[in-house]
Amino acid sequence: MFDLRFVATSGATTTFETVLDASVPYLDDHRPGNDPLFGTTMGIALMTQACSAVTPGKLWMPFDIELTAPVIVPAETEVVANVHVVSSPNECLVTVETFSDDGHVRGHCSASFRASVAVDTRGHSDYRPTVASPAVYGLFFHGPAFQVVHSAALNDGDMWCEIAPTVASLWERGARGEPVAAQQIELCLQTAGLLEVATSERMMIPKRISCIDRGTGNPSASRIARARRSGQDSFDIELWDDAQQLVCRVVGYETQPLPFSSDAVALRELAAVFNAV
Repeated sequence: MFDLRFVATSGATTTFETVLDASVPYLDDHRPGNDPLFGTTMGIALMTQACSAVTPGKLWMPFDIELTAPVIVPAETEVVANVHVVSSPNECLVTVETFSDDGHVRGHCSASFRASVAVDTRGHSDYRPTVASPAVYGLFFHGPAFQVVHSAALNDGDMWCEIAPTVASLWERGARGEPVAAQQIELCLQTAGLLEVATSERMMIPKRISCIDRGTGNPSASRIARARRSGQDSFDIELWDDAQQLVCRVVGYETQPLPFSSDAVALRELAAVFNAV
């Protein structure tokens, strides 16, 4: 996935370095302000990979995920990111930092990791799609590699999204492809984003995630995600497989306003489509 280069170990801290290249799909297809942005999903994937590199053989899941400064990678440039892993037998703390043009360190994201315990949850209601992918991505800024929503529906205040059948091949456009986990998380966050659009006519960006839990379901058979509000600007999201078993759960996903203006008319029109049914 990411090319992690070992830099140094000092006590319990291991440091890696990776280069973010604007031409790769997970950057080139994620342009909220027309500039390639290293998104939340890929930040989580990078931290998870670094954690696994330090503690091979252990299965960890992140919690207390903080998103601080966005990392924008202008076209035809590269950004070097340092990843620091502080490991202990029961927990890891991972931080990702980049450097500004004047050489100052800028924190991008951080998360703690703990041993993964699978959550066994079954069942979701019948899904009847009302909005198709073209309507979603007529508003959302995501390019092909991030168009993970095939269809969506607002039902009793919850947003339901069906995963796109071509997601796997799209996310393999990179040199190594991204893991299924990254696709799952991306679908969950976009499902919450559509709930925000449908109920508040706002487009928001990630700020914090309390935890991400692993389910007992089959990741390769992921099908339906459901997002519900847990607070004014926070959501809980669940993703199930074809057998209605939980694949993953995103708990306490908090959002914040975009750093730029969005198309108010397009937001209103998409919200009206969801609420017209």
